[in-house]
Amino acid sequence: MSVRITSISDSAGTILRIAGKLRTEDVGVLQREASAVTGPLVLDVSHLASTDAAGAELLKAMTQSGAELRG
Repeated sequence: MSVRITSISDSAGTILRIAGKLRTEDVGVLQREASAVTGPLVLDVSHLASTDAAGAELLKAMTQSGAELRG
């Protein structure tokens, strides 16, 4: 696994901090983490070094579904 995902939750929602390289093999991990979130979701990509096409498509789909992208 080349990505690290840290979840930070409070009363305002959940931030998923994504660090490293988001690759095809990591997409399922991010999807599972995001699907466990109830309430507002923020994707913090400030420490994301790179992503391949599958990772970029997932981030795009998540933002189109209402997640906020930061970073």
